[in-house]
Amino acid sequence: MEDEKAYQIFSHVKSLVAENCEKRKRIDTETKTMEKRLTNNLSNLDNHIRFLGSNLKTLDDDITACNTRLDKLFSSILLHVEMIDSLYVQREKRLLDAEYNAKLKETEDYERTKNKMFDELVKNLNIIHQK
Repeated sequence: MEDEKAYQIFSHVKSLVAENCEKRKRIDTETKTMEKRLTNNLSNLDNHIRFLGSNLKTLDDDITACNTRLDKLFSSILLHVEMIDSLYVQREKRLLDAEYNAKLKETEDYERTKNKMFDELVKNLNIIHQK
């Protein structure tokens, strides 16, 4: 009877050990599967990070290129504004010069007419004085 009881205990322990071994194998298999998945996911994450880094570098290069083009565009606009301002100043100077020359000619014409009339007056006075 004791042998039978010992055998039952032994059988029970043996089945528990076998069950424990099965569970351990299953856990080991699941652990390996999870490790593979984790390794794969980390590899994918690393690839995505590199891809994003590459995209950020490309984006940074594009922004730098845009800023360079904008700087050139603003410089060109500033140059055109300066040219337009210079042309406007030249136009105003020509208009003032033309106005000055017209006034000068008008003054010269007035002086000539005045001198001519004065000469005629002197001539007429000399004629009257001679008579």
